[in-house]
Amino acid sequence: MTTNNPQAKKNLAVNFSHLLHDTDSDLSKIFHVVDTVDTMTSRATSILHLLSGNFADANYRQDDETIYYTLMAAINEIKSINAVVNAYAKNLHAETSDIESALNSFAKRQA
Repeated sequence: MTTNNPQAKKNLAVNFSHLLHDTDSDLSKIFHVVDTVDTMTSRATSILHLLSGNFADANYRQDDETIYYTLMAAINEIKSINAVVNAYAKNLHAETSDIESALNSFAKRQA
């Protein structure tokens, strides 16, 4: 059943944790980010290695649609890596700003 209710669309929440290194990963911790990026990089590299056989061996050739979707899978994996790194950087910047604000506030009260 489809709906044109904007509220229904607004409440849609998709869980993408299965794309991470570990579904319990806390991406505010750098070692979880490193593990997740490593896993995602391995997936993208594996996809591209599988695809490379289409060009290295004249006897092995997938159809254009398969090649297209395989390339898109690698591209989307790379975009996901970018999203994870950017989310970590944004979180790190927010934490740094909070610490700086607290220190500035403390310094003003001490003056």
